[in-house]
Amino acid sequence: MRRISHWMLAVCLADMLLLCGCQAARQHEALVHAQKGMTSLEAGQMDQALRDFEQAAARDDDFAFAHTKIGDIQSLKGHNDTARQHYARALAASPHDFEIALRLGRTCRQLGEIAQAARAYLYACDINPDNFKANIELASCYLQLGQAAQARWYYNRALEIDPTSAEALQNLAVTLEVEGKTDQAIQSYLQAIEENPAAVEPLLSLATCYLRQNQPDMAERVLRRAILVDESRPQVYRRLGYCLFLQKRFEEAETAYRHSLELRPDPQAHAGIGTAMLSRYIVQEPPRDESLRTRALQHWQRSLQLAPDQPKLAAMLARYSEPPPPASQPNRTGR
Repeated sequence: MRRISHWMLAVCLADMLLLCGCQAARQHEALVHAQKGMTSLEAGQMDQALRDFEQAAARDDDFAFAHTKIGDIQSLKGHNDTARQHYARALAASPHDFEIALRLGRTCRQLGEIAQAARAYLYACDINPDNFKANIELASCYLQLGQAAQARWYYNRALEIDPTSAEALQNLAVTLEVEGKTDQAIQSYLQAIEENPAAVEPLLSLATCYLRQNQPDMAERVLRRAILVDESRPQVYRRLGYCLFLQKRFEEAETAYRHSLELRPDPQAHAGIGTAMLSRYIVQEPPRDESLRTRALQHWQRSLQLAPDQPKLAAMLARYSEPPPPASQPNRTGR
C-alpha cells in the first residue's frame, strides 16, 4: 500500500485551505454587495439595488437572500418570469424558508401557472401547516384547477385556523356550489355575510345562488340588502331587475335596470329594459300601447350597439320589428 508523503499531504491541505479561503472570500464579497443593495433600497434606488443583489448572487449562487431580493425587485417591475426563477433558486438554497415558498406560489399564480403555484403553496403548507394564507391560497389554486374536493379540504383547514374569515367562508361556498351542494353553499355564504356584513360580494354570490335554485324572491331580499350596503354597484341593480322580471313585476324591473344605467352604460341593462317593456306590451289587452314596443326595440338596438355579439337578442329584434297586423274590422254588411 502506497503511503502519501508528508509533502503531498501538505500540498492537499494547502489546496483545501486555499479553496475554503476563496469560498469564504467570495461569500464575504457577496455579503458586502447585499449590504449595499439594502442601502440602495432604503434610498429608493431600485435599479442600483438590483445590480448590487445580482453581484451578490454572482459571487455566491447559493445566497438565498440575494436571489429573494432580486425576485422581489423583478416582481415589482412586472418581470414575473424572472422573479419566479430567482425565487426557485432561493428556495433550492434555503428549502425550509416558508416566505420564499409563498413568494414563489404568488408569482406562479400571477403568471397563470396554477399547477406550479399549487405545488409551491403545498410546499409552504408542509413547512408551516398552520399558516392561514398558505392554506387558503392552495385551496384557491385547487379550485381554479377544477379539483373541488381538495379545494374544500384546504378551505376547511383555513377555517380551522381562522373561523371568522369571510374570505374563506365565501370561497368555500363557491366550492360547494361547484360540487352541487347548494344548501351547504347558502349556509356558508350566510356565515360569510355575518362575519363581514359590509361586503357586497358575498351578497351578490348568495343572490346568484338563490336564482339558481329558482328563488327570485329570496334573491331580491339579498340584493336589496346589498344596495343598503353600497348603492353604487350597477351589477346589483341589474340582477335586481332580473329578479323582478322573473316575478313578472315588469315596471319595477325597468326601474332597477335604469338605476344600473345611471351608474354605467351597460348592454345587459338595455336588454333588460327592452325585455321588460316588451313583456308589458305583450300582456296588455288590445289595443296595445305601440310606444312600448318601439321603446323596447330602441333599447335592444342600443344593447347590440354596445355588444354586437348577441345572436338571440338580434333575432328577437328582427322578430318584433315587424309591424303588428292590423286589427280586424267589423263586417259592416253583417256577412
